[in-house]
Amino acid sequence: MASRPLWAWREAGGVAKAARLLLYATAALSTLAAGAALAIGVENFESDAIGKFQLGRSLVSLATAITFFVWLYRANANVRALGAEDMMGSPGLGVGWFFIPLANLFMPYMTVRDVWRASGRPRDWQGESAPVTILLWWICWVAGNVLATVSFRIELEHGFKMTPEALWLGLLCDLLWIPASLLLASIIGGAQERQVHARLSATMA
Repeated sequence: MASRPLWAWREAGGVAKAARLLLYATAALSTLAAGAALAIGVENFESDAIGKFQLGRSLVSLATAITFFVWLYRANANVRALGAEDMMGSPGLGVGWFFIPLANLFMPYMTVRDVWRASGRPRDWQGESAPVTILLWWICWVAGNVLATVSFRIELEHGFKMTPEALWLGLLCDLLWIPASLLLASIIGGAQERQVHARLSATMA
């Protein structure tokens, strides 16, 4: 009896589209926040005035993260279903790297990079190169999160008050998350298209 494949193809086009739309929304909200801060001066921002806006952004960010992780898991599993071998860890670990201290500074980048590479030619993915946009996305993403962490700690030290320092750091975060969101949306779209073509080729072979 033939052994059952460990990974099975699952359609990921819908979740990829949802993730991209949410990333566009994240970029738009970051642009709005940065534009408002530059227009009126971050020192004039009051926490009460922007509280509801920040809450809305947080909800969009949470939905974006969840949708992206679902896509990343499926995309990682799908390239394995198409024949990719010797990939790091598992699809679950590919998502888990984002939450493991120190490893989350480089392993998520490597996971997304390898999913991209394997999406084009799953059975010969080691010979594929990855676009520089993946590295640029990761640099913007890490830098933005570092600044966000520093901003949060400043707020914490001041009783969760929006100090000018924290708000300026928040502005820099927004300026980094705009390209990070747009680049990731492009990466998801490109990888998804490559996977669809790879599956079609495998079906017709």
